[in-house]
Amino acid sequence: MKLIVYLTAVIASLVMVGGATAHNRSTWYWNHYSAESRLLDDGIEYSDGTYAEVARVKCFGRGDSMRSSNPRKPWPLYRHFRCLGTDTEGYKVNVLLHVTAQNLYVLTDY
Repeated sequence: MKLIVYLTAVIASLVMVGGATAHNRSTWYWNHYSAESRLLDDGIEYSDGTYAEVARVKCFGRGDSMRSSNPRKPWPLYRHFRCLGTDTEGYKVNVLLHVTAQNLYVLTDY
């Protein structure tokens, strides 16, 4: 029994480390509007399997950034965002959004 629990903990920690390093290698950057739009459209699926629809959210870029190449939209672009808001039931939403590809992201710290 102890061996099974230990192996489960080791596998879980490797999965978490793999996911964390994967989102740090992304070369895609989003503006905060894109991050907010994704959360409003997709909602949040928590690690325990529950789901929450996001009613309001505001995302703030974190870490390194770059400027958009579009002169009409000179917003800063980021790979990581802290997103705060509320779900449709009035509970607070507080997540980190990590851009992993052009249209993909991973949520952590919720």
